[in-house]
Amino acid sequence: MARRTTVVLTFNYNDQWSGGNYYILNLISSLSLLPSAVQPNILLLSQAKESYQFVLQSSHYKRLTWIKTLLKRRPASGVKAKSREIIKAVARVAKGSSEYDFVFPFPFDPDDRMKNVFWIPDFQEKVHPQFFSQEEIEQRHQSHLKHIESFDHIVFSSRTVLEEFRRFFPTATNKTYVLNFAVSNPSDEVDVNSTLKKYNITGQFFYCPNQFWVHKNHKAVIEATSIIRVQTHLSR
Repeated sequence: MARRTTVVLTFNYNDQWSGGNYYILNLISSLSLLPSAVQPNILLLSQAKESYQFVLQSSHYKRLTWIKTLLKRRPASGVKAKSREIIKAVARVAKGSSEYDFVFPFPFDPDDRMKNVFWIPDFQEKVHPQFFSQEEIEQRHQSHLKHIESFDHIVFSSRTVLEEFRRFFPTATNKTYVLNFAVSNPSDEVDVNSTLKKYNITGQFFYCPNQFWVHKNHKAVIEATSIIRVQTHLSR
């Protein structure tokens, strides 16, 4: 029998970034759809056990183990300076067991390029620089440069972001992948009728769950729905 893959996932629950929380949650939940024999072991590296419990209770993934990181901040920045500390955290649990195959989404060991997979969810600071300070823009740019230089593999949340990456960093030779944001259905059945009644919904409706940040461009959503209404009326 082939050795089971082991993945280290660096994750700290962030109530200011729901998209990031659910991106990781849905990724782990999707692994349950694989045949049991090939489901990977997941070592969840986080500061607090609450992050692990959030994932476990929502995904019910059976091959999930918590590792308490020794770092006080997530390893998304200052990679080289913090790598030694965080490697100790991994080694403490992994010692005596099979080695992990790769780390995602915030890698920490620049000495092993092939075992690290970095995630870039977007380039908001470049596409919408008006919403960021010059310091934030430069900080993000330098962080991307460090990861491009240090690691071979980069994952993007959409093809659009991948295209932007190629435009902003045309000389980068990293191996690139697109792992789209997806939603897993909750394990508990939802009573649709009671939900519709709760919100007094009696007909068709349009649901847009984006946060109310300027760069989410709700104006475009409203204009699009207006066009749909007009087109629907004309086609009758």
